[in-house]
Amino acid sequence: MIGIAGVLGDGVEVVHQYGIDAVFSILPRLAPLAEVLASGETNLFNSARNIACAIKIGQGIKN
Repeated sequence: MIGIAGVLGDGVEVVHQYGIDAVFSILPRLAPLAEVLASGETNLFNSARNIACAIKIGQGIKN
């Protein structure tokens, strides 16, 4: 399972004990709250697309 959050803070690793395998932040950089909220949909879309690309790459790796 993949977790997507606005930001990842101290102690984020605790989510692994609840079945989350990987966590990602959607923020490409620090920004004022108003800007972060206004660009939330775009940032979520871009992060989801990048995660999907990483999964696709991983599927092509032979063990």
